[in-house]
Amino acid sequence: GALAEALAGLAADGIDPRAPWGAIQRVATAAGAVAVPGGGSEDVYNAIDSAPRGDGTLAPVAGTSIVLAIELAAGGPPAARGLLVYGQSTEPGSPHADDQLARFRDQRWLALPFTDAQIAADPALVELARAE
Repeated sequence: GALAEALAGLAADGIDPRAPWGAIQRVATAAGAVAVPGGGSEDVYNAIDSAPRGDGTLAPVAGTSIVLAIELAAGGPPAARGLLVYGQSTEPGSPHADDQLARFRDQRWLALPFTDAQIAADPALVELARAE
């Protein structure tokens, strides 16, 4: 059946079906390997497609890149949380190359400011000149 097929597929890729998912699906970062949650199916909320590396692990190659959750509460501004799964930069040497990956793994999403007051209170706020 389906279970036997799944086990055969794992065996063909050298993946131990008893290993914790965090030991299998990982991304190499400057700070070390980080486990990436999620699975490869359009039926999974957090869809991550991975390819076998040949060493019993999987390398994420596609899937969730930004996650957002927005609560619309009566009588107040929306409360938003989210992050960029693989970080804010595609430059490998940048400190932002994978700065949010561990947050994704740990489900520590960032609070996203919404109102002008919340934005102004953000200690990381940088104002740029506006083009007229």
